[in-house]
Amino acid sequence: MHYLINQPQVLPSMREHGSGAIVNVGSYSSSSGAAAGIAYTASKHGLAGATKNVAWRFHGEGIRCNAVLPGGTLRCDMGLRGVST
Repeated sequence: MHYLINQPQVLPSMREHGSGAIVNVGSYSSSSGAAAGIAYTASKHGLAGATKNVAWRFHGEGIRCNAVLPGGTLRCDMGLRGVST
């Protein structure tokens, strides 16, 4: 959960400058239940909530906070095992 470590370090500087952007990397699992397991899905829901909270809390100070939510990917060797990509 690096966002809990890094955001307090950068927010004072962003507030001083009156602008900034934070981009968290989450997972598609945060917008849907997934087969990834309870702990993984719950942690991604937590990151989504923290992202929304920071965005709401600091939007009036010119600070944006967003998350990208990539989905699953095929491993490179899947093509070698006959899985079409």
